[in-house]
Amino acid sequence: DDKNYAIRPSIFSAVVLTSSFTILQHAAQHVHGKLFGLHAGRFGPLVAAAGLLSVSGTLIGSQLIEKLSIQAVESFYPRELKFSLLFADLRTKMKSTTSSETNSPILVSIRQLLVGLSMYCITEKGYFKSAFPSSITSLGAFAVFKHWNSIPTLDPIATAAQRSTIQSIGRRIGCHHCGSRRSISELGNGFIADHMPPTKIALELRQKWYNKLFHRKIEQRLWPQCQSCFRKQGPAVRKGSLELIYHLRPRLYLLAPATAMFLCANNEFMEVVDRIARPIADFVDEADKQLKLFYEIERKKKFK
Repeated sequence: DDKNYAIRPSIFSAVVLTSSFTILQHAAQHVHGKLFGLHAGRFGPLVAAAGLLSVSGTLIGSQLIEKLSIQAVESFYPRELKFSLLFADLRTKMKSTTSSETNSPILVSIRQLLVGLSMYCITEKGYFKSAFPSSITSLGAFAVFKHWNSIPTLDPIATAAQRSTIQSIGRRIGCHHCGSRRSISELGNGFIADHMPPTKIALELRQKWYNKLFHRKIEQRLWPQCQSCFRKQGPAVRKGSLELIYHLRPRLYLLAPATAMFLCANNEFMEVVDRIARPIADFVDEADKQLKLFYEIERKKKFK
């Protein structure tokens, strides 16, 4: 019975989950940017909600690719061989008398999805902003915790002390648009102290009637920016065009699906997750049954 599953983490599964999740994340960025014009600098709640859905989709996609990869490996090797570490079957049949309800494939997937989302949110720290490309004229995908990682400013030119602080912040979080931490060594120039919003845009915003009416202050803050993004920003600001930066940097949040797999292999941890995962799995199972029943009734009506 293939409805009973046990979690047995493996190096192979972890590599497949991480690589497929990284590729799907990058592909999703292009879909968001090129088809919908969405970027990390849009309205915060919209970005968070859309990012949550996007990351959920890429997590589920990476689980599916991992499962298909396991099946492909099994087709080339006899099932009786035990690849205890490298090719351990993540969804091997359980030998215990545990019922299929206890470890259904839907429940296993929902567990890993919930834990994966939690790990992504914890390690990314940006409310799913990194699921989107960065606009070169607004806050980037890596602009998180502004009070820790940026400096308030009233002047159009950063002081020497501010530039020095920006170098330290840049080494910690990288360029706020693309995430690069290498700018510190590029020709000895270091990170640019990037005014956000750009001075030209900030002046325009201050002249808007609704900002004047409600006495809304347009605060500028300095963020670390790499030389490459700096060269793209000037022309985009002058033209008023939307220039998107697609980022693909090694980050901890890309390990979210693999981390979820290993965590869900722990029985004690799994019991805690099941308090949330099991009701969702039961709802999905029931919805699936009702949908199948509906289609079966409709099919019989057509043949009458």
